[in-house]
Amino acid sequence: MGWVIETNANALARHRTVTAGAIPCTIPLAQQLNFLILIESMPEDAVQAGWRDYADDYQLTSVLEAGLDAFVEFGYHGTTVRTIAARASLSVPGLYHHCGSKQDLLVTLLARSGEEVLRRTRAAAAEGGSDPRQRFMLIVENIVLYMAHRERLAHLQREIRCLDPAHRPKQIALRDQVEEMLRKAVAEASAHGAFMTQDPMGASRAVLLLCRGVAEWYSPKGPRTPEQIAKDYVQFALGLVGDRELTHQQYNSSASSDKYRA
Repeated sequence: MGWVIETNANALARHRTVTAGAIPCTIPLAQQLNFLILIESMPEDAVQAGWRDYADDYQLTSVLEAGLDAFVEFGYHGTTVRTIAARASLSVPGLYHHCGSKQDLLVTLLARSGEEVLRRTRAAAAEGGSDPRQRFMLIVENIVLYMAHRERLAHLQREIRCLDPAHRPKQIALRDQVEEMLRKAVAEASAHGAFMTQDPMGASRAVLLLCRGVAEWYSPKGPRTPEQIAKDYVQFALGLVGDRELTHQQYNSSASSDKYRA
């Protein structure tokens, strides 16, 4: 499914379809910010097999790249327009030709991040079907993969607090939808007896913090791939929710080891 994006009422016939949230670099940022992005909610049963695929990464414009790098390094309030302009090899007036303000850059970057992770999470949850334990595992895997493959954009999520009041609710709503899918899976699995946690809400919060922390330390230059990390984190997350099957496996493994030593 693509996104149909249109500049204004006079350009409805000249639409462009963009896949995976990728707005081509040839479109000026100022024009991007004026686009009406029509993002239809993906049907819950529309499984996208490519939610694990990050091979066809989209590229950001030089201005967005400069803003992202600066925001990650210095924080939103610590970043000046002059810093962004210098990193984009532009003068300050030249930067304003591409975007209206520093806030516009933050809004655009956070929207891309929030919308992409939500689409991927919906696809992962849909793949899990009616089994809440499986949905939980796939959602955790998806979040960790996103935190590693998109570590800079994921790292930027902490700057939601810097959004103007007019923009903050939309970004919080995107984040809340992802969190709600995880919480629902934990609650349902607990009700069915698959998870033994006595506090599904607290366990969900702990799992989210665990997964989001990957963006704080992951480096593509490290020894482990995002896929390897995600596999381990699914097991960590199952431990946090008191997964009955995992506990049973650990008990049997411990009993076998004790018997062997005896």
